[in-house]
Amino acid sequence: MAIPDTFTEAQAELILSLADVRATDSCASAERLLQEWTPARFTEPQAVCIREMLALEAGELKATLVDAMEPCALRLRLLAMGPQTGH
Repeated sequence: MAIPDTFTEAQAELILSLADVRATDSCASAERLLQEWTPARFTEPQAVCIREMLALEAGELKATLVDAMEPCALRLRLLAMGPQTGH
Protein backbone atom coordinates (compact mmCIF):
# COMPACT_ATOMS: atom_id res chain seq x y z
CA MET A 1 0.00 0.00 0.00
CA ALA A 2 1.44 3.33 -1.02
CA ILE A 3 1.03 6.16 1.49
CA PRO A 4 0.64 9.37 -0.57
CA ASP A 5 1.04 11.93 2.23
CA THR A 6 1.64 11.78 5.94
CA PHE A 7 -1.68 11.90 7.80
CA THR A 8 -2.15 14.61 10.40
CA GLU A 9 -3.46 13.81 13.86
CA ALA A 10 -6.89 15.19 12.90
CA GLN A 11 -6.95 13.04 9.77
CA ALA A 12 -5.91 9.98 11.77
CA GLU A 13 -8.79 10.57 14.20
CA LEU A 14 -11.18 10.69 11.23
CA ILE A 15 -9.71 7.45 9.83
CA LEU A 16 -10.24 5.73 13.17
CA SER A 17 -13.81 7.05 13.18
CA LEU A 18 -14.34 5.62 9.70
CA ALA A 19 -13.02 2.27 10.89
CA ASP A 20 -15.49 2.35 13.80
CA VAL A 21 -18.37 3.21 11.45
CA ARG A 22 -17.35 0.39 9.13
CA ALA A 23 -17.20 -2.08 12.02
CA THR A 24 -20.48 -1.05 13.68
CA ASP A 25 -22.62 0.21 10.81
CA SER A 26 -21.60 -0.65 7.28
CA CYS A 27 -18.99 -0.29 4.58
CA ALA A 28 -21.43 1.89 2.64
CA SER A 29 -21.74 4.35 5.53
CA ALA A 30 -17.98 4.59 5.90
CA GLU A 31 -17.61 5.12 2.15
CA ARG A 32 -20.28 7.83 2.16
CA LEU A 33 -18.49 9.68 4.95
CA LEU A 34 -15.15 9.35 3.19
CA GLN A 35 -16.69 10.82 0.03
CA GLU A 36 -18.12 13.72 2.06
CA TRP A 37 -14.74 14.39 3.68
CA THR A 38 -12.83 14.39 0.37
CA PRO A 39 -11.35 16.81 -0.76
CA ALA A 40 -11.98 19.10 2.24
CA ARG A 41 -10.18 16.83 4.72
CA PHE A 42 -8.35 14.28 2.55
CA THR A 43 -6.71 14.45 -0.86
CA GLU A 44 -7.90 12.01 -3.51
CA PRO A 45 -4.69 9.91 -3.18
CA GLN A 46 -5.20 9.83 0.60
CA ALA A 47 -8.81 8.68 0.11
CA VAL A 48 -7.62 5.80 -2.09
CA CYS A 49 -5.13 4.82 0.62
CA ILE A 50 -7.81 5.06 3.33
CA ARG A 51 -10.10 2.74 1.37
CA GLU A 52 -7.29 0.19 1.28
CA MET A 53 -6.61 0.68 4.99
CA LEU A 54 -10.29 0.16 5.85
CA ALA A 55 -10.12 -3.27 4.25
CA LEU A 56 -7.48 -4.33 6.79
CA GLU A 57 -8.15 -5.95 10.15
CA ALA A 58 -8.31 -3.43 13.01
CA GLY A 59 -4.82 -4.20 14.32
CA GLU A 60 -3.27 -3.97 10.86
CA LEU A 61 -5.13 -0.74 10.13
CA LYS A 62 -3.77 0.88 13.29
CA ALA A 63 -0.23 -0.34 12.63
CA THR A 64 -0.40 1.04 9.09
CA LEU A 65 -1.85 4.31 10.35
CA VAL A 66 0.94 4.67 12.92
CA ASP A 67 3.49 4.29 10.12
CA ALA A 68 1.61 6.77 7.92
CA MET A 69 0.97 9.61 10.37
CA GLU A 70 2.93 12.52 11.69
CA PRO A 71 4.48 12.38 15.16
CA CYS A 72 1.74 13.39 17.62
CA ALA A 73 -0.01 12.38 20.83
CA LEU A 74 -2.41 10.02 19.04
CA ARG A 75 0.49 8.20 17.37
CA LEU A 76 2.14 7.70 20.76
CA ARG A 77 -1.12 6.36 22.24
CA LEU A 78 -1.57 3.91 19.37
CA LEU A 79 2.03 2.75 19.71
CA ALA A 80 1.55 2.25 23.45
CA MET A 81 -1.63 0.22 22.87
CA GLY A 82 0.09 -2.21 20.54
CA PRO A 83 -1.98 -4.36 18.18
CA GLN A 84 -5.22 -4.10 20.18
CA THR A 85 -8.45 -3.39 18.36
CA GLY A 86 -9.76 -0.47 20.48
CA HIS A 87 -8.69 3.18 20.45
